Amino acid sequence: TLGSYLNTVHPADLSTSGGTIPADVSATLNTTTGLSASKAFSPSSVTSGGTARVRITATNASNGQLTNVGINDSIFSAGLAVANPANAATSCPGSPSMVANPGATSAQLLGATLAAGASCDFSFDVVASGSGPWSNTVPIGGVSSAQGVSNTAAVSASLSVAAGSININKSFSPVVVTGGVP
Repeated sequence: TLGSYLNTVHPADLSTSGGTIPADVSATLNTTTGLSASKAFSPSSVTSGGTARVRITATNASNGQLTNVGINDSIFSAGLAVANPANAATSCPGSPSMVANPGATSAQLLGATLAAGASCDFSFDVVASGSGPWSNTVPIGGVSSAQGVSNTAAVSASLSVAAGSININKSFSPVVVTGGVP
């Protein structure tokens, strides 16, 4: 359980051949989640039918290595799907595998290793359809490790609707037309 825990040893509770302690001795153990994530789209806005890159950064804030780190990006809003091609990539060490199937509404990274204080990225392309904005969320517990550590807050990003524009150019050939000549 997350929080601060005070551990106290009283003189009467300790018996050694070296003697006793003169007073209470205490230490506090602080536990934190140790594993968090952030998410962003690039570009941050597209038109319907446009493609954007999702980048999820996992961070190990603990003081120990985390193994079998996984990211389960499983909540895509309506109209958002993994693009074809997905262009899935990772900077995560270990031997991670990635699951980002074109047309799917989820993506996963499995089996990464994160050293204490380290971060790594998992990225893939998505295509937006219909009317936006579109959102993408990694739920609580969606970033996890073999040590039982996971994210305690959902990780979300929104993809905005870009204003569409149409440009029309007109030209004549030949530029000069004289009367009576076809």
